[in-house]
Amino acid sequence: MYEQAQTGARASALPLRAQVLLLAAMAVASTWVGIGSSGISQSEGHRAIPGWEMLRRGEWLITSMFEQVYLRKPPGMPWAVALSSLVLGETEFAARAVSALATTAGAMLTLLYAARWFGSAWGLRAGAAYLLLPLFWAPGRSAEIEALHNTFTLATVLLVIDALLHRASWRTLIAAGLALAGMILTKGPAGLPCVGAAVGACVLVQGWGQSRRTAVRLCLTATLGLGAVGLFALLAAARLRGMDASPVLEPPSRFLWRPDRIGQVLLLPIAAIVSAMPHGLALAAVPALPPLACVRADRAGRAAAWALVLALLFYMVLGVSNPRYAMPALTLTPLVVVFALCRASAGLAPARGWPAAMVRAAPALACVLAVGVVGHAVWFEHRRETRTSGREIGRALGETLEDGSQIWADDLIDTRPEVLYYARQRAAELGRQVRPLWMPRRQGAPLPMPADGHYLALRDDDWPRDLLPPEVPQYEAAGLLTGQPIVFEGPVHKFHFRVYQIRGAEPRAKE
Repeated sequence: MYEQAQTGARASALPLRAQVLLLAAMAVASTWVGIGSSGISQSEGHRAIPGWEMLRRGEWLITSMFEQVYLRKPPGMPWAVALSSLVLGETEFAARAVSALATTAGAMLTLLYAARWFGSAWGLRAGAAYLLLPLFWAPGRSAEIEALHNTFTLATVLLVIDALLHRASWRTLIAAGLALAGMILTKGPAGLPCVGAAVGACVLVQGWGQSRRTAVRLCLTATLGLGAVGLFALLAAARLRGMDASPVLEPPSRFLWRPDRIGQVLLLPIAAIVSAMPHGLALAAVPALPPLACVRADRAGRAAAWALVLALLFYMVLGVSNPRYAMPALTLTPLVVVFALCRASAGLAPARGWPAAMVRAAPALACVLAVGVVGHAVWFEHRRETRTSGREIGRALGETLEDGSQIWADDLIDTRPEVLYYARQRAAELGRQVRPLWMPRRQGAPLPMPADGHYLALRDDDWPRDLLPPEVPQYEAAGLLTGQPIVFEGPVHKFHFRVYQIRGAEPRAKE
């Protein structure tokens, strides 16, 4: 760790261990409290339900949802949900605890590296800046994939920068390989632009010659991480061939260049920085502030800033249009904030102009954000329970389903799978056994149709579908809904669905 005098920072009144404990308390207050109070919502079901099915089935290689093989994302998040639920039970709290823990870990990593690079006086400030970044508030309280992936990506990037700028131990290199494997197993190649940006940033700030030897060692440890991913892929492929399954997939190309989004792609770096406000201001302030007297500390800060900029440019070149997908790069903004504050207070010359004003306003802004994160938590949980979760409507549906019945669905599960999860849960509470099945429609294949007495759930709203046309008109055109009674219907957030109990029909798909 660098000496405080090297960055000109006033010695912290708190030792590092006390800073870690204080940051943990802040994380509990801002991220953990109340995360189990609302029902599963939005796309949380796509992460939580496969994890819970892993526990029930004992199948850890292939993820599934309602007995349909589901491979749109790698199994990292379902694994984490399964492990969390093994300890905490199959609850909303257990599913969201993964993201809460990941966000806490991201803040801790930021604290430790800020203390290592700029001096311990800056550690707690950096960790608090991570927790107070509004962009991370919702992902940290949701059973979504972003928080876990962000933390794995941040760990990989920080380890790579530290290894390339300073003398790296094999422990650091192995940790980088493991973090890389975790990143890929959570969200595939989505974080690789950040890793490439970290290498490029180090070359920019210190040249290639000093980094060449460490880069070779990093490549070896990266090979270990990628080898672990490859081994898993081989085992999963072998298991999948033995299952004779037709999985639901989602190729990464769907998120890349599209002719109708060229403008959004070109504006991605700006949109991403705006999404990280107010922390994004620090990126513009850094060039206007004088460098640190400590060359090593200044070099580390510049590497973090350059890694952030390069990663956003890489995402743009790849054709990413949604700033949400650039979130892994934005995990570096709290470190850039602290670097800017460090430069302003310990540079070779006094800070002037708007950067100096920003530094003076930082404590007041932190207080406003602290109030904001608490207020957001209250509002977010209330909104999720009353407006966006399918728990209430799902439990109402469960009360209408007969014992021993199946309920088939495609679009409803594809958009809001928690409806059928809560329907099954409520039916079980009433002593009834209900079996939800995901029966995807396939191009050129007969429409799925359950047997007599079972149920068919179809979305009947006008919101866009994924590749296929709306369900109800397609079934009506095939004459499959004639004389079939609607036994239940209702809204779930912005969607609407109806449930038919099939009479006198033969099954049109394998049970």
